[in-house]
Amino acid sequence: MAENTRRMNNEPVFGSLAYDLNTLNWGEFDGNAVRQPQEQPQEPLRRPERRERPRQEPRRRPAARPREHASPVMLAGVAVLLMMAVVLMMGYIRLMQASHDVTVKQAQLQQAQEDNVALGVAYEKAFDQSAVKAAAQAAGMTKPTTDQIEYIELGGADMAEICRPESTGPLAQAWNWVKNGVDAVVEYFR
Repeated sequence: MAENTRRMNNEPVFGSLAYDLNTLNWGEFDGNAVRQPQEQPQEPLRRPERRERPRQEPRRRPAARPREHASPVMLAGVAVLLMMAVVLMMGYIRLMQASHDVTVKQAQLQQAQEDNVALGVAYEKAFDQSAVKAAAQAAGMTKPTTDQIEYIELGGADMAEICRPESTGPLAQAWNWVKNGVDAVVEYFR
């Protein structure tokens, strides 16, 4: 048999030395971990060759879309929506004003009812019917009789005059509605 002349490395190898060291050329290895620089003939320095970059095609920009204009129907819809919002706000303003007025009127009614009760009690205290009757008889007053009552008849027919409002047409009503709305807004912001 042929004898194996190659040396086998039986020791563990770690890190970057984990190559099969048996395949290396051991003749150049002198046992030192630092490699000795090899002398190479010095060549004159040359300027490196320039490589031309391949030209890229310019990027294509997508064509700008033409600007879309708002359609008249959409503009009319937006205008109607804004008008409806204004009308709604005016309605809320009127509702708030009416509820405030109702509250004030209720307070006034309650105060008037209390005053009526108080005045009724004061009237009853001040005027006693029997005292008034006695004072009237003492002054010579008596109840009227049927011969003392006289009726007056006027000649001619009864007549009444009816005042008509300024105008009742739809245009006049719309104008009054707009005028009242503007007046309400002006009054609200005063």
